[in-house]
Amino acid sequence: MRNIKVNDIVIIGGGSSGWLSAIYLLKKFKNLNVTLIESAKISTIGVGESTVAGGQSGFSGLGEWLRLIDINELEFMPHTDAIFKLSIAFENWYRKDSGTFHYPFGTPRFLQKKSQASEWNIWHLKKILYPKTPVSDFVEWFF
Repeated sequence: MRNIKVNDIVIIGGGSSGWLSAIYLLKKFKNLNVTLIESAKISTIGVGESTVAGGQSGFSGLGEWLRLIDINELEFMPHTDAIFKLSIAFENWYRKDSGTFHYPFGTPRFLQKKSQASEWNIWHLKKILYPKTPVSDFVEWFF
């Protein structure tokens, strides 16, 4: 097999994924030429999957990515007017007309403490026993 030296990378598509990829490549491969091409006709979607604060698939989110490229997240966030996406909103999750429920991203505290997985259902039991418990209470219990 022949060794091929790559000098140039072209990333097609901007948004969080394109820009984060370009920055990583430029930081880690000093002699690489990186070009990012994005369309002026396609607007930003703005869903923020690349900026979740933690937990999925063993990767702890934007903070860990920033550490990979030697950027302090406490300095980065205010300079970019950015926010961490901590949850996803669901309308009427518990039942019809129950309002908005925010499901948190990350590792639940009961898994952080290495306790039993059966604790996952404790909040649902609480809601059955105390029906006036607001669905917003779930995120507080979860973390």
